[in-house]
Amino acid sequence: MKKIFILLFVITCTVLPAVSQNLAKMSEQKRSRFLLKTAKETILKYGPGYYRDYVPSVDRFYIGERRRGGQAFSAAFEEKHNGRFFYRVKYPYDKTKEYFRMDYSACVFIWEDTGKPFHVSFGYGIFLELEELPTTRSGEHPVIEYKQSTRYKIVNIEEDYYDEEGKKGRRIRQVLEVDK
Repeated sequence: MKKIFILLFVITCTVLPAVSQNLAKMSEQKRSRFLLKTAKETILKYGPGYYRDYVPSVDRFYIGERRRGGQAFSAAFEEKHNGRFFYRVKYPYDKTKEYFRMDYSACVFIWEDTGKPFHVSFGYGIFLELEELPTTRSGEHPVIEYKQSTRYKIVNIEEDYYDEEGKKGRRIRQVLEVDK
């Protein structure tokens, strides 16, 4: 029994640090490489069509921070993780070639204390809460299909109308039209 306890202790001390990364304790250069590698792997795993080989922006936030561009999460999530730090790795895209609802092609959120991604969001407006995904024995996971958003523009249409007295007038009505 004592040998089993010692074996479990040794495994915990050697395996757990390799699996879990405290990013606050890393040098800035090592942390940056780790974040970019983790974000790229996450995007390629869950939404490979959204990966862009541009230099992403990396920002540090904490749960509950709304100023400075902080993220809003569900009330239950914020209550559970309030004050916990994370990094947001946001990949831009060429807006002259494609259009998304978001200002990024993909965005990955990574916990500072563990180095694990917990949320990935794609430019089309679809996201995955990675900690809530069911685990399967076969290792299956959802893969989000690439979709571009439809770009709309506002078009003014002039039309005739008749008021209650039967007088003819002109008015402008605004409608959305697909922008080509």
